[in-house]
Amino acid sequence: MAETGDRIVVAAAKGAPSKRGTVVAKVGTMLTVEWEDGHSSSFTPAPGSVWVEENDSEAGASVG
Repeated sequence: MAETGDRIVVAAAKGAPSKRGTVVAKVGTMLTVEWEDGHSSSFTPAPGSVWVEENDSEAGASVG
């Protein structure tokens, strides 16, 4: 599962582009994300719908 500060990719509905953003808060399984377009939203992701992007400080990406 994604943690505060993680960059994530969220799968979109079929035919729509995926969304990328940064987790700014986490309460239980609810994530608040600031998206690349500047908007933010809070949601509880469905299993397998969120991927944590790999960054320079991690050996590999994790699935959340």
